[in-house]
Amino acid sequence: MPALRDVPQFWLSVRPDMTEHTTKVPYEQLPIGALEPTARAMEAGNKANHEPFDWMEGRSWLYYFAKTIRHLFKWYMGEDIDPKTGVPHLGHASADILILLDYTMRNVGTDDRPIQQIKRENDESHNPSGVDTGRTGTP
Repeated sequence: MPALRDVPQFWLSVRPDMTEHTTKVPYEQLPIGALEPTARAMEAGNKANHEPFDWMEGRSWLYYFAKTIRHLFKWYMGEDIDPKTGVPHLGHASADILILLDYTMRNVGTDDRPIQQIKRENDESHNPSGVDTGRTGTP
């Protein structure tokens, strides 16, 4: 499990009515009722496939993206509850999105989005040797 020091210090927020930064996160603005199905989805995932907190180590971003889309599609088609877990599909989607958000903030897992592969290929085609030429932009 990753150490607590690996969690970014992003919990600074600026409120329009305040002129200074505060470390107080406005948790009171979260929809508290939605947290239970999200937590139940995390619990169901742990029971079915994973150990608690192993998601923190990072894995494919597309894995969680695909899971999110599948749960949203099931919900969109009228299936509110996942028959395998008894947890709302939106709770599963919420959990998966939170994991993706965490990955992007901590830069963990594998950013395997197709656009990233295209960017890597473009970078390599402009500089196949990988040597820093000091050039910026397109040739």
